[in-house]
Amino acid sequence: MEVTSMDMSFREKSAWACLVTTGVVFIPYFTFIFQLASKGELILPRVIVAFVAAVLAQIVLSSVYMTVIALSTRQEPRDERDLAIENRAFRSAHWVLVVALWLLVLGGVMLTPVFPKLISVAFVGQLALLSFVLSELVHYATLVYSYRRGY
Repeated sequence: MEVTSMDMSFREKSAWACLVTTGVVFIPYFTFIFQLASKGELILPRVIVAFVAAVLAQIVLSSVYMTVIALSTRQEPRDERDLAIENRAFRSAHWVLVVALWLLVLGGVMLTPVFPKLISVAFVGQLALLSFVLSELVHYATLVYSYRRGY
């Protein structure tokens, strides 16, 4: 059976929108940031400009996508299934965030003596941001998967 966008609920379409826009914006963003870091060119002004550009792109893309969804799809009231799916997604995202931040803390302690030039405030901040972005991607992916599975 082929699934079309007409078969999806408003919440599933919203989850797809957030998953896609987050990936489209932050995969190139982190690719750029880690290229700068590998060249030793990761300085705070560049990070700030790239971050502001990424956030603005995320806002614009999400707003456009969500407006199209809102105009084309009726939003149903939340039911028990929606709450269960949201709880599952938040739990998954929470674990990813906790593990990623612990790896950041422990990795930073172990890697600082080995790579003193790589471990900077800007780089550690970007790793923390990466932890949050990964947890959001897991959150939206769990929502999409759960809605596709029907629970």
